[in-house]
Amino acid sequence: DMVMQVAYVGNYGRHIERWEFSNPLIPGTTVRRYPNYGVINHNVPGAGSKYNGLQLSFKRRLSRGLTFNVNYTWSHMLGQGALQGGTGVQNPDNWELEWASEDYDVRHYLIFDYTYQLPHAPLLPRWVGSGWQINGITTFRTGLPINVVAGTDPMAIGSATSRPNRVPGVPMRPANYSIPNNQLNIAAFAAPPTGTWGELGRNILSGPPFAGWDFSLFKRFRVRERQDLEYRFEMFNMFNHPNFAEPGSSLAGA
Repeated sequence: DMVMQVAYVGNYGRHIERWEFSNPLIPGTTVRRYPNYGVINHNVPGAGSKYNGLQLSFKRRLSRGLTFNVNYTWSHMLGQGALQGGTGVQNPDNWELEWASEDYDVRHYLIFDYTYQLPHAPLLPRWVGSGWQINGITTFRTGLPINVVAGTDPMAIGSATSRPNRVPGVPMRPANYSIPNNQLNIAAFAAPPTGTWGELGRNILSGPPFAGWDFSLFKRFRVRERQDLEYRFEMFNMFNHPNFAEPGSSLAGA
């Protein structure tokens, strides 16, 4: 009645569509690389990606009124920022420096779902003590990546996509770390000097984790031989647990 599965899943992507800013200003001037045109934004199939994951599952088929599934994934998704627009490329002439954890990378993911048909309560009438069923879905996952940006244009190319530099010896997490109000130590980052690109990598931090509990209770009443009436009581996020998005991470808005 029970099955356990262990799997390695790998994926390698090539020629994935990416957004490209391809007509910047010539640094230090007001002239663009192609002077007869303004800003050129277009999509080109030039990005890559790589996924590696350990996937575990444990399932119990319906037996004695109980069935459940436990699924866990430990994985890492790497790429160059394709298929999304949340983290623009810093240097449009060097996409290799964008290779990092993708915006949708989740390292740990656990989902547990279950259904249990409760046995008849012998001390109650059958129409009251039978036909009950509980169901639930519980989800836990680690946070999504955070991309810290300077929000400046130190190379004077007409695009404020630069990332900052690290300040040596200053931790990126504040000493009084708290979610959601105090997740980043802005003092650990500094805008790059004029004429240089920022040294910080893309998506180097992780946001807050997610936890959710959904629960339902069913009661089935037999009306006729082929007709049932079902009552459902459902709760989403049963414990009213707050889940927060990633914090703002632009030095320009700090």
